Amino acid sequence: MDKKRVTISITAGLAVVLLLIGGTGATSILGTVHAQSATFGEPFFVEKGKSTVQKEICPNRTQYTFTANGTINGNLEVTDTGEFVSVSKNIRIFEQGQGVIKTKDGSETTNYTDRCI
Repeated sequence: MDKKRVTISITAGLAVVLLLIGGTGATSILGTVHAQSATFGEPFFVEKGKSTVQKEICPNRTQYTFTANGTINGNLEVTDTGEFVSVSKNIRIFEQGQGVIKTKDGSETTNYTDRCI
């Protein structure tokens, strides 16, 4: 799995989390999450990140650790860190993981679990 696929998976999963939390529409483009309000105005959440560690657990199972920086409502800076495991089975890829989004000053934190099939 190349890093572009990994980044897209992470951010697409985060967009789903934001969709559930904020009741919004979301799009993901090459490693950047743009979550938009229901009126499809300016994005309220933008994030860019990368895989920091990639560890093969067995031939078809890889563990990834990631970190990202983002902005909510154009002025609230946040960090997103977490890990997930990717499993290749036949021609399908299954991913499951968890992460933490924190404000830069650490005053607000939210945890999430993500599962992509």
